[in-house]
Amino acid sequence: MISKDGKPIYQPNKQRDIKGQKFNKLTAIRFEYRDEKHNHYWRFRCECGNEIVLRKNSVTSGNTTQCKQCSVNSKKERATTHGMAKTRLYKEWAGIIQRCENPKSTSYNRYGKQGISVCEEWHDFEVFKEWAMANGYADNLTIDRIDSRGNYEPSNCRWVDVITQNNNQKNNVTFEYNGETHTLAEWSRLYGMNYQCFYARWKKCKNPEYLFEGYTRRKKMTQGDVIRNMDDMELARDNIYFVSNEAIVVGLHYTGLDGKYYRTGNEVYEANLQWLQAEVKEGEV
Repeated sequence: MISKDGKPIYQPNKQRDIKGQKFNKLTAIRFEYRDEKHNHYWRFRCECGNEIVLRKNSVTSGNTTQCKQCSVNSKKERATTHGMAKTRLYKEWAGIIQRCENPKSTSYNRYGKQGISVCEEWHDFEVFKEWAMANGYADNLTIDRIDSRGNYEPSNCRWVDVITQNNNQKNNVTFEYNGETHTLAEWSRLYGMNYQCFYARWKKCKNPEYLFEGYTRRKKMTQGDVIRNMDDMELARDNIYFVSNEAIVVGLHYTGLDGKYYRTGNEVYEANLQWLQAEVKEGEV
């Protein structure tokens, strides 16, 4: 007897009959053929509904437990434990693990080599995710250690924007003036000075009277004020008012108020506009 595909068919004897038997996800339907090496091939139905022809001893021995499609799906499920590998939150988590524990990381010398570590519970992404969501995580924020010399752990971490994080770096230079303490970058923004010029002044003389000579402190932005640049936007953060579209222009260095970087001036313009609108709506609630 010859099968439709030209292969010889031999009926199995009773000892070899497995019709109706189930092996893992595969159920034997009927005998198909026996090859020249006397291997018996049967048609099986997988739990997903697919029907496939397989060598009998491959199935009965447990080497094959499901159809090819189910096997692919099983591998995907094993590889995807939470489905968040491509999210920003997962990248934040993977980043702190890498810079603290991987000697090959470009940031290891500033973190892991300095004794900074990640707490044991945060080695589980699900635990880290739960903490992040309960403590103000947003895609425009980044994780920051309150004590820049401390470890990554719930009691020492928070979610902040890029500027706040930069102000909290352990190598920042701060000084007090008129009862306020700020970093050099913060002082330069408050007085509307170019940071490089301000830094050059500070290198020359650290006397505040000299540093701020010829400059007056900028007032906070209020309703109706025109936002002309990123410094204006930074001053507006504590007292946000929405102004006309024409008042918001291209940000310096294409860095948006959301802390993200953009390739063109139009992109940062739109991002800053959306950020300001969201702040106003939040304040009205």
